[in-house]
Amino acid sequence: MLQPKLLCQDIAETPQFWIDEEGDVVPKHSVYYLIPEDHVDLEELAEYLNGPEARAWLEANCQMAANGFYRLQTTVMEDLPVPERFGEVIQDTLI
Repeated sequence: MLQPKLLCQDIAETPQFWIDEEGDVVPKHSVYYLIPEDHVDLEELAEYLNGPEARAWLEANCQMAANGFYRLQTTVMEDLPVPERFGEVIQDTLI
């Protein structure tokens, strides 16, 4: 967990991912993290996940919370389609 990773909030107004380049953020309770395979560029993956294709999929598939917020739950994130260049098991690393 103490390595570079992507972070996202469990409940968010819009699905968004951030890069923890130093690996010093320890997510708790309301933050999920994603540790991609070694060959995956974090910036490229974050750009894809924050892009229109992934955002549209998330908005269509995430459960809604109060006040129109999205729930980015593991069960949904595991099904998020990602291009092969990001690895076959990328969803399995989402905790």
